[in-house]
Amino acid sequence: MKRYICAILLTCMLAWFQTCLAAGSGDRLNTEEQMANTLVLALFQDTVPYRQLRGNFTAEMRKEFTAEKLQETRKGMKERATSVRELALIGYLKDLDVMKGYTGQDRLQYAGLTGGPEFVLINVDFVQEKGELKIRGFSINPMKVQEKPAGK
Repeated sequence: MKRYICAILLTCMLAWFQTCLAAGSGDRLNTEEQMANTLVLALFQDTVPYRQLRGNFTAEMRKEFTAEKLQETRKGMKERATSVRELALIGYLKDLDVMKGYTGQDRLQYAGLTGGPEFVLINVDFVQEKGELKIRGFSINPMKVQEKPAGK
């Protein structure tokens, strides 16, 4: 009987501990998700100005991804992914170094769904710069689901 009680108490303690750990990640995830949503929206629509994005970028990213690059990217997205009708957050990844532990870098993954076999996978990478979360980079990957050959 004592073993059952100890097992139940241990399970409750572990559940409570996991909840406490998730609370900090939730705040960070919310901040990153807001920044990523602004970026992804800017890639598809002209309604988000570059100056609104610029503050979310690292210093290096600001040098590489200028207002002109944003316009080029928007043009490319309109040509390649005009039929994207829904964007969904599908992944939240934390970078982990086996020897050092968590590196402070995160990645959010979005899927742009078209309703057909084509979709767009968008990765947005984050890092802390001077104590603030910033977008370090992003990638846009057009994908197509391969149909399974008949008989296999």
